[in-house]
Amino acid sequence: MKKGIYCIFVCLLMILTAIIPLSTTGWKKSSQPLAKGNTLYVGGLGPNNYTKIQDAIDDASDDDRIFVFHDSSPYYENLLVNKSIMLIGEERHTTIIDGKEQGSGLADVLHISADGVTVQGFTIQNGSIEGGPQTNHHCGIEIRSDNNIIKDNIIVDNYFGIQIGGITDTLRRDWSKNNIIEGNLIMNNKGAGIHGMFDHDNSLIRNNVSWNSQGILFDYDGWKNVLSENVIFSNDIGIEMAQDTDSTVHQNIITENMLGVEIWCSNRYTITENNIFNNEKNAAITTGSTGLVWHWRSNVWDRNYWGGTTQRFVAIKGTCILVFINGVLVNIVGLQPERAFSFPFFKFDQNPAQQPYDIR
Repeated sequence: MKKGIYCIFVCLLMILTAIIPLSTTGWKKSSQPLAKGNTLYVGGLGPNNYTKIQDAIDDASDDDRIFVFHDSSPYYENLLVNKSIMLIGEERHTTIIDGKEQGSGLADVLHISADGVTVQGFTIQNGSIEGGPQTNHHCGIEIRSDNNIIKDNIIVDNYFGIQIGGITDTLRRDWSKNNIIEGNLIMNNKGAGIHGMFDHDNSLIRNNVSWNSQGILFDYDGWKNVLSENVIFSNDIGIEMAQDTDSTVHQNIITENMLGVEIWCSNRYTITENNIFNNEKNAAITTGSTGLVWHWRSNVWDRNYWGGTTQRFVAIKGTCILVFINGVLVNIVGLQPERAFSFPFFKFDQNPAQQPYDIR
């Protein structure tokens, strides 16, 4: 008898579950916690919801979560994230943070100074592109800290889409490391879609980067960064690495750019198993004579697909600038730097792939 009652109860529970499926709509407009710890809400119809995202950040503590509804979007704010929080948008196409009005006086739409911040599910747009020193361009997201996650956002119409690391106005270096930039759509930024400087051990994974000046740019003492499974197309330069060391470019699609990959005075980089084809120029290398032998031996191009099916090897043309001679001629004789003395050299992909890789 008890067994029969139990079976009836289980059947009723299964029927109710089928009729009333679990749904996100029940909690979207409420103030129920989404995760352990405190959850603060911005927009929406629930009680005690904030109107401004920055007000919620100011009231939050480390490890809190801020959930932003799209009801009140766009949010015209320039945000300073100085606490280790999760900042989550309801839906990345409709939850918009727009930096157009610059009410806080910051040029970036979202400036991260705390470690361990997660930003997910937003459109981040209109970081001001007017004025600003070279070391502090206006960004969709600027990261001056470590161990952050920037995931599943749309970042559009800024100067730099995302900047990792940088220099203060006093020329102090702000190093930034161990950040994950994953699954973002980054497009139509006036400068680089993703720009790293004074940064290391960052991972750029499965981003779609298009219609920027440079798709991805690492310069000024970056090292050990990893670029993997990104789609990089229709930029002026797809990937540019300048004064970068020990970085890896593996399994990316780099196509339809004016210049696919540009390497400038970098060493010990590895570029393997990428699809690099249908660019106006697929790759170029520039180095100085003082580091030519080191760069020649330490840099690896291997097993990339270059758009052909019968290639035994692919030559990547490089330019070596005669550093000492040009230094004398520019500084003493007055020669214009753009007329630098140089000679060509070549780096080779000895094992080019004969078919494109199925990367995504």
